Amino acid sequence: GENDFTSFRAAHCQSRSPFRNLMHLNVTRHGNYVVIDIKANAFVHHMVRNITGSLIKVGRGEESPEWIKWLLDAKDR
Repeated sequence: GENDFTSFRAAHCQSRSPFRNLMHLNVTRHGNYVVIDIKANAFVHHMVRNITGSLIKVGRGEESPEWIKWLLDAKDR
């Protein structure tokens, strides 16, 4: 759904609005690889990179899954 992705955009992102409609985000394992498939109406600068990095931290146990929701709600870069 539509969310404010301020927490996941580059510090100097020039986009007028941080709101994007995330249609799906799927994570699948293929052997030694993990594939992250993200579909949205548009992306803010470094959004996919920052979401991926955050998911890696959760996957490694460095952060809890709830941390992703906290980041999204924080709306702070």
